[in-house]
Amino acid sequence: MHGGIIRLFEIRSCHGYGGFFITIIILKRYDVTKYLRFEAVAVVDEGEVYGADYDFNALFRLDIKTGDCKYIAMFPEERIEARRLYTSAIVVGERIYFIPTVADNIDIYNTVTGKFTIIPIRSVDKNKYSGYHIAQKFFTATLYKKYIYMLPATYPGIVRIDTTDNTLEYFDSWVEENIYSFRKSVAVDDNYLYIPSAINDIVLKFDMDSCVGQILHVGTENKGCWGICKVGEYFWMSPSGSGAIIKWNPSTGDTEEYSDYPKDFNRENYGFTKIYYKDNKIKLIPSYANMGIQLYCNEAVISKVEYSGISELEVTRFMFELGKYVYLNICTKSDEEHIRLNMDNDECEKFAFVFSYNKEAYMQDLHDRLSCDKRVVRETKDISLDVYLKAISEKTC
Repeated sequence: MHGGIIRLFEIRSCHGYGGFFITIIILKRYDVTKYLRFEAVAVVDEGEVYGADYDFNALFRLDIKTGDCKYIAMFPEERIEARRLYTSAIVVGERIYFIPTVADNIDIYNTVTGKFTIIPIRSVDKNKYSGYHIAQKFFTATLYKKYIYMLPATYPGIVRIDTTDNTLEYFDSWVEENIYSFRKSVAVDDNYLYIPSAINDIVLKFDMDSCVGQILHVGTENKGCWGICKVGEYFWMSPSGSGAIIKWNPSTGDTEEYSDYPKDFNRENYGFTKIYYKDNKIKLIPSYANMGIQLYCNEAVISKVEYSGISELEVTRFMFELGKYVYLNICTKSDEEHIRLNMDNDECEKFAFVFSYNKEAYMQDLHDRLSCDKRVVRETKDISLDVYLKAISEKTC
């Protein structure tokens, strides 16, 4: 890695006369990612937190106080170079269920035995479901009774995992010809769950007892919603692009829509990465929007909210939520950083997850996976080409 650049390199390895040979071909160059990033994070117990890395195939144990991360293992049967394999994780006892986004399988990690269990999911006929994207299978999941419900991003159906025997059931009678794109935000109300589409006015209502789903069309200015939260009998939804903030009563079907944004609000390109409720106010953390906004639940006035650490020139991406903190990735044209936002007081602080322990074990696993196959690996700040070469040279000496 030189000058803040990472290289995508292909390693061809073989054993031949006279020893071990490798060929390295530089394929691409990318801007470097400074720190580890996580979306699929699981809290097994206080102080025991695991996460699937965003940028490459690796399971880590996280120190949520210091940001130090310890490599545990690679997810078996998944590509080593794949990004965003999982974006959600559910804990059931000593097991962590990692929900596939790019991954081809559900991976279950047992924190006691250190072993993985793999559950393949049913493939999708792209010709039949034109809206399906293989890299956006599922974004989130929820645990209800003994079941995990995997909620689709573009996958045509909800998949239910019976955690007593890990069998799968598929529920897709609700799927229509309409193309949808559900995100990570879901609202649960007793046995019902609600999840809005980010590209149109669709909201999926699903009964987790009867396993019957229903497509609803909500609002008149609804061009797609990124987030949803429940306050009393109402659901509040944040726009993914242009459009209104929506207040919706699913029992009556009544909606109120708010689009009178502050005067200096940029209306050309905006969206919000997180919506939440605090102190009788609905708050929206900006993504592409040039400001955070808020409104009181009983008023129709939208006002600006100041989030220290987030500027109007940055793009903010939600990574995960843990307790009162939201962990965010902040991107500018030239750099990026990580912060966590305290939803109790709107204060932000820089917080980085760092690959601190077990790099050698990762290199060993990487070498083992590469040794008999041709693979493409993305070099990073922590996993550099020179470190990898050192690891395999020591192994083969």
